[in-house]
Amino acid sequence: MSRISKKWTAGLAVCLLLYAAILVFNGLTSSQAQILQPSGIETGLQNYRVFYDKDNGFIYAATYRNILLVYNEAGEKQWELATDGPVNDVAFDYTTGLAYLGCDDRNIYVLESASGRMLEKIDLQRRVYKLDVKPGGDLIIVSSGVSASKNYIFLYDRDWNELLRVDMTTVTFALSFNTEYNGFVTGTNGGEITNYDMSGKKLKQVRIDSEIIDISDNEAGFFAFTKKGRFYAFDHDLNSVYIQRYQDYGDGMSMEMTPDGSWAGIGFRHGDFLLLDDEGLPQFTHRFDAQVTGIAVTNDFTYVTGMGDFFYRLDNRALMTIKQLTAIKQFLFPLVIAVPFILLFLLIMSVLPLRAGTKKFLITIYKHKTAYLLLIPTFALIFVFSYYPVALAFIRAFTDWNMFQQSTRQIRFNGFDNFRKMITEGYFLIGINNMFILLVTGILKTFTMPLLVAKLVFSFSNDRLKYWTRFAFVLPMVVPGIVSTLMWGNIYEPQVGMLNALLERFGFEHLTRVWLGEEATAIWAIVFMGFPFVGVFGFLVYYGGLISIPQDLFDAAKVDGCPAWKNFFTIQLPLIRPQMKLLLMLTFIGSIQDYGGIFLLTKGGPGAATYVPGLEMYYNATRFGQYGYACALGLVMFVAIFAGTLFNNRINANTDLA
Repeated sequence: MSRISKKWTAGLAVCLLLYAAILVFNGLTSSQAQILQPSGIETGLQNYRVFYDKDNGFIYAATYRNILLVYNEAGEKQWELATDGPVNDVAFDYTTGLAYLGCDDRNIYVLESASGRMLEKIDLQRRVYKLDVKPGGDLIIVSSGVSASKNYIFLYDRDWNELLRVDMTTVTFALSFNTEYNGFVTGTNGGEITNYDMSGKKLKQVRIDSEIIDISDNEAGFFAFTKKGRFYAFDHDLNSVYIQRYQDYGDGMSMEMTPDGSWAGIGFRHGDFLLLDDEGLPQFTHRFDAQVTGIAVTNDFTYVTGMGDFFYRLDNRALMTIKQLTAIKQFLFPLVIAVPFILLFLLIMSVLPLRAGTKKFLITIYKHKTAYLLLIPTFALIFVFSYYPVALAFIRAFTDWNMFQQSTRQIRFNGFDNFRKMITEGYFLIGINNMFILLVTGILKTFTMPLLVAKLVFSFSNDRLKYWTRFAFVLPMVVPGIVSTLMWGNIYEPQVGMLNALLERFGFEHLTRVWLGEEATAIWAIVFMGFPFVGVFGFLVYYGGLISIPQDLFDAAKVDGCPAWKNFFTIQLPLIRPQMKLLLMLTFIGSIQDYGGIFLLTKGGPGAATYVPGLEMYYNATRFGQYGYACALGLVMFVAIFAGTLFNNRINANTDLA
């Protein structure tokens, strides 16, 4: 009889092909970065803003070196302008072919946009934040200020005669004429968006969450982007349409929209760039190595720059394709989740023995459903608080996760950089050396004094004496470990400590030391803690092993005239080998993991004399905020412990077979 169902196997094969096709499609559509390419523009300077002159097809690159560089779309430089401060804004008058530059040096420069020839330089005696111009140059509106509390909105005619002045108590970083040019809109660092008529009268004002980075008044409505990373959409009367929140990306830095409002680009301090559709939903994301401070939209491309020498170009012609592909991916996402469960079901149905076993398993669970239902919370808690953190630490060990990142979106994969850092930084290797000293001495202490004391107590013939001696050795267990550690800290204290006092009492003043404060003695002082090294746990394990040996073996050895030392080495020691292996493994694990005593007494010092990997992991996780590096240290320690455990199990297995 066939053990495979052909009908179900055929369904499994079809489902596998379908799932493979879905995964391949997702992989292909996830390669969106191919539409974002270097633009060919290289300023060689730290970029600040970017603006686009649609008449000439020029890209204006404002830099922090007070130089405005102008390129064509092929990346060829056309002209440049040196100023006394960074250019904050550029407004183009396509009717007259002029460009108006608002600068940090308190000037407005009027240039021929095609040639760069300067026509006028207007000294406003105030820093210029934003400006806009009415086609034909009849009206120019400017936001400027001399301090955080003294700011103004000015309206000028073409001859720079002041027509209107609006006193502002906050800085106006966003300003533009409305689409009808019969009023203007402002956005301030106080989160106020205000609609004015041309006489300076407030028509409507709304307050939003934080400093407004930029605004856009276009055919689709009115849009604002804030420092908290929120994207607001209003109608032309400033009635709210929707809010999209992107605060997980950090502080917002820049925004630009297409004239029809169908696409918006927003940039963030930590280098994230998002391309939003007409509903404010991200259709494309990319992370640069520097904050995104400038975005410019052209007919065919969107240019992105920021605090560095980079200029990237996004192909606008592919935007609609991206949106369509994104919609398809959203449709397929439930299938990506559901199909694996369908595949598992088909696999079970295809293999007849597996089907029978699963049926039996499900019947058993159903019969005891109450018990299994009660176990679900336990397993859920174990998964959430035990397995999930461990799995997350494995993943984060290969990232740059640190305390300065404001959200998980800012965490980046850095390969094996954390592991290379362990070798190059030096502290980890010093810690390995100290850990090896503690491991070797720990094993020696485990295999000597506890075993000898257990043998001593076991050898007593008087049961009453055996009981009280055992009780005396176990009694210290009630003292917390931290108390014992601090007690040893007092023993090593250089001024009033017992160790130095004893040396002085017996005439060995020249041997007194700052035991925990000198590099030559600190690690050995840690090793010597716990003298005479009768660990209660080890003592009980050894004693339990000795009392489990059958009395017949001792009687037979006594009849044969076996001396006590030979009895110990040939009978007792081999028979307590499982206990010795257990203690060896526990000592190995404890030596790698433990750093409590070192943390309490020396903090890893003096210098790095008592530094161990566990302490370095603790410091990076709690003091330095290098969480990814701490995870990598934990992963290395886990691998070492796991390898040691496997090695021990292999030896045990070979011994059992022998």
